Amino acid sequence: MSTNYPGAVLAAEWTKIRSLRSTTGTLAGTIAVGVGLAAIGGWSTRAALAHHSAMIAPGWNPIQDGLVAVLYAQYALIAFGALIFTTEYSSGTIALSLAAVPSRRLLFAAKTAAAVGAALAVSVVTSLGAFLADEAALGRYGVSLGAPGALRAVLGSMLYLTLICALSAGVAAILRSSALALGVLLVFFGVASPLLAHIGATKAIAQYLPDQAGSQIMKIGLPHSSMLGAASSIGPWAGLGWPSWPPGPSPRSPAATSPCRPATHEQTRPTEPRWCRRRDPP
Repeated sequence: MSTNYPGAVLAAEWTKIRSLRSTTGTLAGTIAVGVGLAAIGGWSTRAALAHHSAMIAPGWNPIQDGLVAVLYAQYALIAFGALIFTTEYSSGTIALSLAAVPSRRLLFAAKTAAAVGAALAVSVVTSLGAFLADEAALGRYGVSLGAPGALRAVLGSMLYLTLICALSAGVAAILRSSALALGVLLVFFGVASPLLAHIGATKAIAQYLPDQAGSQIMKIGLPHSSMLGAASSIGPWAGLGWPSWPPGPSPRSPAATSPCRPATHEQTRPTEPRWCRRRDPP
């Protein structure tokens, strides 16, 4: 079979991913960090809720709580995306790959496809595992995957992780250095983006950064908040480049500002999330 056959090139890149400890380690680390931190976070939050701790934010909800760990797991996936391209440049084996596959476009396309495929598989396990682990740890405060907004948030987190990995691979393909690529990516996502999101003069710009905009798809509740800290007017799907679909409630409507509405003695709230009713004072 010709080495320029796309299927053969893709199979070769997939073999590289499976045979390198650096790539398999980062993939395994993504799952371990995401699920592990979700379980720990859920257990801690359940204790805080049980003791009516003031540390629980007013807009807290169990769906988004289950996906916070995904934002920490993304760093392992960022490293994976970078190493897919830079490892061969660092070791010098890129020359052998180009000799076997003279078409640079085909080689890079196969690398990207293999990386995105592996990232998608790991993202599915990480996002779903993190959500289920957190909800199980929350106990009676948790919700199921069938809760309003839960499925969209979980699927969105899978897509978000995959796209972050693809972006990291693209940056690494340009820089061609493991140290430089990891330095740029980790500093940007871990330092620069959160910092810009908390500076008044740059908040309006920060909401359009890749991680700030992309994470909107995991957001539940307040329409102008972000899981990463920047106030945002971007809708869940618009942050990933899609139009705002399906349409949500108007930003000015009570349903859009909080899942919990103020209670009065004449009102009952059968349609509100059950964690809102559970936390009402007697």
